[in-house]
Amino acid sequence: MPWSEYRVGTPSTRPDWVNQDCQAFSQVCHVTHIANALSIIPAGVINPQLVTDKSKLNKDRILVNWASPNDWNTVGYFYGNVRFAYEWRPLIAGQRFYWVEVMEEYKPPAPRILITDKNYDGHPDLIPYDPTVGDGPWWWDRKQDIHYRNGHINLELMLEFPLFVHDAASISTVKHSDKLCLVHGPTCRDFAMGQQEAAARFLSGVLGEGLQLTHAKIDADNLRDGWRLLNWGANGYHGAGGVDAANPAAPVLARCILSAYQERRTEDVRHLKSLFTDQTALKTTIKTLAEAKFPDIDRDLLDDL
Repeated sequence: MPWSEYRVGTPSTRPDWVNQDCQAFSQVCHVTHIANALSIIPAGVINPQLVTDKSKLNKDRILVNWASPNDWNTVGYFYGNVRFAYEWRPLIAGQRFYWVEVMEEYKPPAPRILITDKNYDGHPDLIPYDPTVGDGPWWWDRKQDIHYRNGHINLELMLEFPLFVHDAASISTVKHSDKLCLVHGPTCRDFAMGQQEAAARFLSGVLGEGLQLTHAKIDADNLRDGWRLLNWGANGYHGAGGVDAANPAAPVLARCILSAYQERRTEDVRHLKSLFTDQTALKTTIKTLAEAKFPDIDRDLLDDL
């Protein structure tokens, strides 16, 4: 079969070791850029899109969401800084699986499997894929009910259905690759951005735009990282304006600052900050916004603000 070269290996028999070619997984992730994530959250859904790269399916009208079980946080992700994680078992319940292709030009190579509720048997470019056989890059050990992937390759899953924000197990930020962006190419403004800066800019956008988060599970560690960097950004600032934390205009001004920071409007941030009386007023106002937006958050996460 065309997928045999990328097959999963055997599980490790050592309790302290995982074979790279046989890694268990229970979640898959959809990764996107910060600006897109900020539009996804209020919409409440990640809608599937046409396949536009060199895939065999780019001539079909099949709409897919891209997801993968791979973890690239060490080297960085090619698709952005915001990761929507989903439990794998509910996603595949009642679905059909088809082998699409392998993108050999990617390093590492990227085998692709279509997950769909449609019947494509007989499609010239799709081959039915049975993950329980164990001869490909995704193996479902039904006896143990464990899913495995080959960590030597980049398994790409093409989901022919929407992903809902309220179903996400968590929303977190990750490092963007400093080698390549497969969405925006060399013009990507998030290129090589680290996880902590991404957390600060993402959360600045959430607060600045006043997004509703009742249906979104923001990762607590990301909250801590984001708040800490925002706090450092306010340190050393000596205001000269007349807006203190009690001023009704304070939260409006703070949201403008946060939105400008997320959008990298550095001069706007500097000028808007100068309207606060001092850094304490600025930091107190941001903390108040954060507490209002995350009412269930552990207050220890905001102690530095």
